[in-house]
Amino acid sequence: MNVPAKHNYLTDAIVRMNSEITAEIATIPKSPKPDEMLNTQYLADMLMVSPRTLEAWRSEGRGPKVTRINGAVRYMYRHVIEWVLEQNPDHDLSLEAGE
Repeated sequence: MNVPAKHNYLTDAIVRMNSEITAEIATIPKSPKPDEMLNTQYLADMLMVSPRTLEAWRSEGRGPKVTRINGAVRYMYRHVIEWVLEQNPDHDLSLEAGE
């Protein structure tokens, strides 16, 4: 006689939750490496400002140090961190903490 295996609802729930957690973790952005080059949109999103704000800062000589590669504006993440630290001298942050 064939007896069907008991359906384990707890196991199903754990598998489903694990899948959901794994999918959620995959959406968390990874921190750039110190020498990684960031484009304007990426940095604007990171700093929670508009790309136009970054453009204004560039034209005013403010903001993080800019590197141009074949005319394209890029920001080295290390320079961004240094600039942020200059804006907040009372905070004890270091680039090594994120490495």
